[in-house]
Amino acid sequence: MNRLGFIAIIVLAALASSCKTNEANYKAAYEKAKEKQTSEKYDDPALAAMKDRTMPKMRVIDGDSLLVRVERVSISKDGGNADGKLLRFNVVVGEFHQLFNANSMCERLMKDGYPKAFLLKSADAHYFVVCDEAATAGDAKKIINKVKNDSKMTLKSPYPYVLIPSHLNY
Repeated sequence: MNRLGFIAIIVLAALASSCKTNEANYKAAYEKAKEKQTSEKYDDPALAAMKDRTMPKMRVIDGDSLLVRVERVSISKDGGNADGKLLRFNVVVGEFHQLFNANSMCERLMKDGYPKAFLLKSADAHYFVVCDEAATAGDAKKIINKVKNDSKMTLKSPYPYVLIPSHLNY
């Protein structure tokens, strides 16, 4: 019995020490998960294609280099001062799934010196907050420079960029 008890204690000690987790293990697992989350690589080609489709691309239009995304959109009746006519170059400063959040940003823009701010809505119910629009690439470039130099605006990449409605992409 003495020998059996001794063996049981050794087995329990071995099991307890082999299953021990520590802060280093948790940190390593967290770092690995974070790296996977922020990685630009996707194992699934469909996810990679979707991400690629939604990212603006650098294009040269009429001699001006602009970060551009082409999307099927319409003017949202739910927010902003859109006059009903959609111009080709729309300077986007935010994108939201929730109408409330898009409206809040649009209202802040109007108070902060962008009276023409309005919302565009995509077919899959994304709301794009447009601070201003332009008929030419040169004018859109001026708006982007104004936004980038505005101390009230703190935007993350890829904002601001130009959204061209798909029916005006020529």
